[in-house]
Amino acid sequence: MPGLDGVSSLPEGNYTIISVDIDTTGRRLIDEIVHLAAYTPDSQFSQYVMPYMNLNPAARQRHQVRVITIGFFRMLKSMQTYKVMKTKPEYAALVDFLGWLEEQKAKQQDSKGLILLYHEQRKFVPYMLLEAFKKYDMLPRFEKSVAGFANMYSLAEKECGATLKYFTLRELSKVILNTEEDDKNDFEGSAKVRSRITYEVARVLAIKTLANPASVKKEEEATPQDAPQEEPKDPQEEPQAEPKAEPKAEPSDEDKNSVFHRVILGMSSSLEKNKRELSGQQTILDRQNSLRSIFINYFKTTLYHRVKGVTYRRVLAEQGFDMVKLQDIWMEGKRDGLKGAVDGLEELKDEDKVELTELLDCHFDPDKQPIKPAVRKNNKRRRIHFGGGGGGGSGGGRQQHRIIPRKKKMPKQAHNQQNNQQQQQNHDHQNQQHSNRGGNYHNNRGTPQKKQMQHVQKDFQQNARADVPLEMSPAAVAQIVS
Repeated sequence: MPGLDGVSSLPEGNYTIISVDIDTTGRRLIDEIVHLAAYTPDSQFSQYVMPYMNLNPAARQRHQVRVITIGFFRMLKSMQTYKVMKTKPEYAALVDFLGWLEEQKAKQQDSKGLILLYHEQRKFVPYMLLEAFKKYDMLPRFEKSVAGFANMYSLAEKECGATLKYFTLRELSKVILNTEEDDKNDFEGSAKVRSRITYEVARVLAIKTLANPASVKKEEEATPQDAPQEEPKDPQEEPQAEPKAEPKAEPSDEDKNSVFHRVILGMSSSLEKNKRELSGQQTILDRQNSLRSIFINYFKTTLYHRVKGVTYRRVLAEQGFDMVKLQDIWMEGKRDGLKGAVDGLEELKDEDKVELTELLDCHFDPDKQPIKPAVRKNNKRRRIHFGGGGGGGSGGGRQQHRIIPRKKKMPKQAHNQQNNQQQQQNHDHQNQQHSNRGGNYHNNRGTPQKKQMQHVQKDFQQNARADVPLEMSPAAVAQIVS
């Protein structure tokens, strides 16, 4: 069966092509589906799902939805329209999706099954769908309708490799579908929009192969020696007008549909193959967990280094390396052995290979310290908000911003000295206020001066002389004390 690469794991026949995409709480197999969408020109499916866990920050930023809690109820809210989504439990959404798939297959009586089309650089959608149906014991019913999966990324990479550097749906839609960049209806973060763009772009790229079939070979640049050479023409002879080429007839819709199905079938993979790949993903996850201690310092720093650590660990696990195997390589060849193993990782760049080799060598060598990635200091300045008055006026309710530089950190000794000076100033200020209150003893109830006055007056009453009155005024007592 000729196709994109000439290899297909599905037998020949008539299949129904449906584009599918999902939004999830993360990029792991233990994450949950948030939005399930599918597209055909005749019918569309879209349903939001209420997950048990919250979306991680990357998923919230990409899909522009988040989970909110009001009282005892959890809801899914859009961060664009600030409206609450109509959601269903995951089980109910999958049942509706299976019913919709069965309806699409029933529209073609001679259909051998459905081919689910998706667009991803790294395969994730088939694994998440299979894992979800397997969790609720609905995989047998799913297998009755779906025959396999097809990834459009390989088709876009082949047809647009000479003109595009990145093959995201946003770039493909701008170049192929001529969509505007600021069109709010084409928000790439929505699974509903991505499924539609995937189907339309795949159809255009497949029909493009009809105009330039792969079987047509390019003309040879050099003329063969055995070819007869043309006789020189007489310069006085008038040139004859070349006959105009007849315009090519526009292919019919039936031909376009036939080419589209043939190309998608040629790059599709069967459901059984995807199930075997899913079972192998658990082994890869076990390898990644064994390598966690190597990249623990990367996971404790910034997002940039966390992404690099996750990438290194994933690439090593996919190539069959785990902690035990890397330990054996270092025991046999030390740093050179690790360098030879890392050089075989074609997915990494040259500078990444050097960094990963140094990281592994410092981890296994007891004489070296583990590498801690250098983190740049944040030099952002603080911004202070001044809220406007709530009353009327032209400036009411507005906020003014003033940017002030961040305070420099002082040495510990200078910081303690400054605190001591501040405490001494506060103490001197209190003593000054205390001395300024001088003779106002009748206003200082319970103060030490009041108690001292009473004690002195009592002593004078006990040791009183005949010429000294028993009762003395507060002013006299204060004069004696002074």
